[in-house]
Amino acid sequence: MFERGDRQGKAKDKGVLSVDDPLLEEAIGSELYTKLLEDVELLDDLIEPLDLERVAAGDQSPMFFGSAMVLHE
Repeated sequence: MFERGDRQGKAKDKGVLSVDDPLLEEAIGSELYTKLLEDVELLDDLIEPLDLERVAAGDQSPMFFGSAMVLHE
């Protein structure tokens, strides 16, 4: 989570909230939280879990979205 900075400054890091943390819904609002849960469910269904042995063998690549990396444990 980030707090918007002014035009000349950087956004302030407010820390990380897990998807199942009740504070996340409060922080982003119910509508956006519902959309986030739908998107997480879709990605969980579409993306194979990360297998580091397959990555090392060149059979699988980690997925990157913008500057965020999605890792399944």
